[in-house]
Amino acid sequence: MLALILADGFTENKDDTINLWRAGLDEYRVTAFPATMQLHLLIRIELEPEDVRPLHWVQIRVLQAGHEVLPWQRMPISISKRDVEGRARVNMMSNLGFTSIEAGEGMIEASFDDIGLPLLRFRVTSTP
Repeated sequence: MLALILADGFTENKDDTINLWRAGLDEYRVTAFPATMQLHLLIRIELEPEDVRPLHWVQIRVLQAGHEVLPWQRMPISISKRDVEGRARVNMMSNLGFTSIEAGEGMIEASFDDIGLPLLRFRVTSTP
């Protein structure tokens, strides 16, 4: 099971639950370009017992208005905690900062252990 969500912010609780603020964002309004963008991405991954290993990899990149604004970032994830059935879950919270030079569609590409995850699309517009 997997979830990818953009939000204004989030915190993780000790019991692996997450508090999200304004989750599900897909449009960002700015007053002028270039604009400093700060996207908060949550990737929640749940693994079956046979898929759990001590080390996994997540890769993320951001494209916006036809430009690669944040190149591929590869991050290791260590998974050690399992539930009583042997499944494991991890909440990966990333703050993605980049400069938007113009209005336009954007997308976040991500992979988990070299398996492509669904594209997460967003839009940057200027306020009137």
